[in-house]
Amino acid sequence: MRSAERTAEQPPITQQTEKQRRGFPWLLVITLVAAAAVVLFVMQQKAQQEEQQRRVVQAQKDSTHRAFVADSQRKADSVALANTSAVAMVDTAALRAKNFADSVTNARRALTAGLVGGITRFTNALQQGDLARARAAFPNLPTAEQTQWQNALEKYNLKIRVEPPSNIQLSGHDSVASVNVVLRVQYIDKNTKGTIALPPSRRRATLVRQGTGWQLTALAPA
Repeated sequence: MRSAERTAEQPPITQQTEKQRRGFPWLLVITLVAAAAVVLFVMQQKAQQEEQQRRVVQAQKDSTHRAFVADSQRKADSVALANTSAVAMVDTAALRAKNFADSVTNARRALTAGLVGGITRFTNALQQGDLARARAAFPNLPTAEQTQWQNALEKYNLKIRVEPPSNIQLSGHDSVASVNVVLRVQYIDKNTKGTIALPPSRRRATLVRQGTGWQLTALAPA
């Protein structure tokens, strides 16, 4: 009786097996979920590490590029500065040479004008028939030449053109000048107004500096 009761109290083996089979899928699901979570975590970690490495590599590339650009800019600035300095030096030297040439040209022009002025003061006085002023402009006027001019002025009006001087030579610390000049003289008859052109008169003039001007001291045939 007791044996039969125990047998009756214990569930059949098939029922226990079915209960165990019903619990097995849940355990498998949990295991799979856990495994998937682990795989996902590992993949995320790997992805984060790869992203970090990529950022490090990109940062290194950017740093190298910036350094290259900065170095190139410094070199370009150095070349530009050198070129600018060279151009400035060349321009300065050229400007200095030009200023010197202009200064020499201006000085020679002023000298020529002063010498011509010393001679034309004499010739202008002759054209106006003012022998006293002619003598003041040329104190060393030879008496014989003065007489020739005086005789010509009695019958003719004079027109005298002084061509630009040449072969200018300075001496006495630039206080004495000797130049070649050509006088072109025309006699104009006071009555008939007829004109007589004399042959060009080539002279060697000597002048001395007086203040800011020049005084004619000799006008000899050349």
